[in-house]
Amino acid sequence: MIYAYEIEGGKVALDHKPPRYSTPYIEIEELPAGPRDSLRIVKGKLVSNATIKRAINAKAKLAVAKQDRDDSLDALVHDFGDGRVMQIRPKDDQFVKGAIDLMEMAGITSMDNWVMLDDRKYTVTVDELKAARMAGLLSVSAIFSAYAI
Repeated sequence: MIYAYEIEGGKVALDHKPPRYSTPYIEIEELPAGPRDSLRIVKGKLVSNATIKRAINAKAKLAVAKQDRDDSLDALVHDFGDGRVMQIRPKDDQFVKGAIDLMEMAGITSMDNWVMLDDRKYTVTVDELKAARMAGLLSVSAIFSAYAI
């Protein structure tokens, strides 16, 4: 058994006997790869600086991938092909679905006050909203697949 404990400057001392006094230590069975002067105790485990650096890099890459995914989701729009462009972000889906449900319950096929991306009101039909919503759901699925984390 090997005993590891922190010494001055965050370095690690190794010994075959537990340290004297009340110095906190951890027990290890084998040393991690790397030079001894690169060893650190992190959350009760003996790791090398290279392992710490890999963990930091992995977290940074994950944060960048999540931000890219969120930016892509926030930029989702549906172009009706006639100048009308509607946002179809995940946070817009509940409103689109709600409008479809209300229009169907009321028996109306179109509404003339849907605010599009350019902040102007346009007429939309239930079928157009359904198509836009489906396009949004498919786009969200594709984005989550592309940014699988």
